[in-house]
Amino acid sequence: MAIHAKHGPFDAAFIVGDVFEKRETLSDDERAFLDGSSQMPMPTYFFFGTHIPADVQARIPTDQRGPVELAPNLNYLGSAGVVRVHGVRVVFCGGIWDQKDNTDWHAREPPKEDTDDWQAWQPLDTPEASCDALRELLCHPALTLGEARAPPPPTDPGSLQQARAFQYAQAAFEFQCERDAPTLAARPPVDVLLTNAWPLGMDALSEAPKPEACSTWGRAPIARLAESCRARYHMACAPAVDEHGAFFEREPYEHPPFAALPPPDVLPITRFVSLARAANSAKRRWFTALRILPRAELAGAPRPSPLTASPLWMVPAAPAPAPRAVPKRHMPAEVPEGGRRRRRKVQAVDPDQCWFCLSNPSLEKHLIVSVGTECYVALPKGQLPVSSEATTPVPGGGHVLIVPIVHTPSIYAAESSAALRREMRAWRDVLAKCYAAFDAVPVSWQVVRRGTRAGHTQTQVVPLAAEHAAAFDAFMTEALQREHGAWESDAVAATWEKEDASFTPQDRQDYCYMEIGDRKRLLLLRSERFNLQFPRETLAAFLDMSGRADWRAC
Repeated sequence: MAIHAKHGPFDAAFIVGDVFEKRETLSDDERAFLDGSSQMPMPTYFFFGTHIPADVQARIPTDQRGPVELAPNLNYLGSAGVVRVHGVRVVFCGGIWDQKDNTDWHAREPPKEDTDDWQAWQPLDTPEASCDALRELLCHPALTLGEARAPPPPTDPGSLQQARAFQYAQAAFEFQCERDAPTLAARPPVDVLLTNAWPLGMDALSEAPKPEACSTWGRAPIARLAESCRARYHMACAPAVDEHGAFFEREPYEHPPFAALPPPDVLPITRFVSLARAANSAKRRWFTALRILPRAELAGAPRPSPLTASPLWMVPAAPAPAPRAVPKRHMPAEVPEGGRRRRRKVQAVDPDQCWFCLSNPSLEKHLIVSVGTECYVALPKGQLPVSSEATTPVPGGGHVLIVPIVHTPSIYAAESSAALRREMRAWRDVLAKCYAAFDAVPVSWQVVRRGTRAGHTQTQVVPLAAEHAAAFDAFMTEALQREHGAWESDAVAATWEKEDASFTPQDRQDYCYMEIGDRKRLLLLRSERFNLQFPRETLAAFLDMSGRADWRAC
């Protein structure tokens, strides 16, 4: 009250940290505020710190949007959320955080469409509950960072393979940045971020006086939240280092600009302040006042000085181990039996001429549906189903390609990785769920044949009415027996995609692998001749669409 009288008047007050003592019953002072016999001199807002008494929790509805008035001038915001208070957009998040949290907080979540207030009301009294609430909070449109994720640099600068893989991944990243631009441009701005913990790295790059041992206070989940909010002000409290708490105000820091967007009118600058415990006997600063100007008045304002780059996520780097010299050797898949290298009869297509490489300037990007970390999904130039026909089970046709970002002839080649295979499998699972909504199953195939110009593998996926799956499986088997022999056994096919399967590199050089719904079919191509379009042509014949067997005719 004295602060309000001496330095005010203020429109509102916000409290960070725990408002109620950690005890089973409320104190007399706490009860006085709740029953209204004592009142705050201005509208006061608080959120879940690390606990909330059961008596208070019982007063909180779980289906409300906006602050809950527990008593005159005493309002509860919730456990985590986004609210507008007196025209100011406030993001807040309480909870308990694990210092050794191993969550990949760099992962991107798809944004919600609802830009209104959102709040979580459940107590965040475990690290698991806190992380779950934060994940949902990060889906708010005001916090979205888009789906693009910058690739890590090569670990071996001398590796041509890693350099090429990085080039392809960087091209995919830049392409996704362009797709993210409209979403990022529409982000509602955040004015104030309130947390009960520090973000990881907040003490880095700062010349301001720091509390002792503060380099251990940062938490990765809060860094992810601060990175997403880009708030003008971030108010926090330090962990309970002693009964007084700690005060720290660092220099303002600037967030990196969003790629593919023009420079903003208002610079993405955050001022971070950590407050000590209220009315502590050590007289450490426990309050601060803000004058939040309308954003229109900040347009074109100069950069403050001093100003640092964003310190988020910065931690002392561990010394890197000395690199070991590894003798160069040929991969088994590149050396035939007998020790002599097989002469290549056909020159494979290079990445700069490859239809499927994102780094190719001539790539038809309008066909791309989504770009992931290891692969992307695209529409084929000539899909097998006819999009305009009612007999097509999935609207629009549903025929897609799942393509590795790295230029590789096979998902089992040296350029590929287990991460690529997992992501491609995940896409097939997602497509199966999509097709199931239309009573259809996926028919997918990979054909790998070394010594051809097909230097960039892909998986084709076509929806087929579920009622026809068994009949097509029999039709495919009969056609295969006429032209190429029999499938491998069901037991062999079932283990083909397992990372620990006992297949040799020679087995994985040339193959045709298909899935018809939940049926797995494998043919190891030991003969010299195989029609790379055999799966598509056979499916076209089964559907009585032989005129569309060749994609160039579609």
